[in-house]
Amino acid sequence: MGKASSRLKTIAALVAVGLGMVAAPAQAIIGGTPTAIGNTPWLGYISKQDGTWGLPMAGSDKLGGCGGALVTPTKVLTAAHCVMVFGEPKYFTLGRGTNTATTGGVVASVASTWMPPGAMDPWGNKDFAVLTLATPVKGYATLPLVTSKETWLYDEGMPATVAGWGRTAEDGEASPTLNQVTIPLVGDDSCVAAYADFVVKVDRVNHVCGGVPEGGKAPCHGDSGGPLISGDKLIGIVSFADGCARPGKPAVFTRVVSFLDELRPQLS
Repeated sequence: MGKASSRLKTIAALVAVGLGMVAAPAQAIIGGTPTAIGNTPWLGYISKQDGTWGLPMAGSDKLGGCGGALVTPTKVLTAAHCVMVFGEPKYFTLGRGTNTATTGGVVASVASTWMPPGAMDPWGNKDFAVLTLATPVKGYATLPLVTSKETWLYDEGMPATVAGWGRTAEDGEASPTLNQVTIPLVGDDSCVAAYADFVVKVDRVNHVCGGVPEGGKAPCHGDSGGPLISGDKLIGIVSFADGCARPGKPAVFTRVVSFLDELRPQLS
């Protein structure tokens, strides 16, 4: 109990000081362009209120939230830190209107939440969670996960896309318009080095990184839990960063291929 309490205090502190611990429905996208929800039909956001985007973030007066991806008609993949920061979600809102976070779409009830043993201990470790919906979602495409034979999708320089309704500037407000950005994946050695002095460390098993050296293109607060897409497969989950789109500080994503053995039983 003491260890869990200490971990939650650490999470709250990280959010409070704005260290880029992304946490809000599909983090805001920096350097992206508007896109229609039809281009990302499996993208949605989790909340504790029926269809409501935005919840108070721990230690902050800002609203946050988290994104998620529909990977089967009854399963949503998101980030474990989203559950820890905001509590267990009650709803998953999918296909909000044509491109906004406030109208239309389907609001599905969440029946249960699962996180792997060791999730977020330490921060960034096994940052993934599976939500089981009370009833299947019909009429929406699901997003397939990367397979163990597709590790080439993680090659340095590989283009990958992330989308969301979050902030379009590190200190800005959430955008009601869905945005997306495509970024190149960063080599493991480069990303480990970029976060060598950061409070949260990057490792090659847990993480994959993406961004441009000069910064200016990345997910931000509000995109946490959203999917990173390459080759039409879900290869990553928005996890954390040092700020948003800062030069030399690529965004960090959970490396999904490393956890397929743990995910498969939860998605069946």
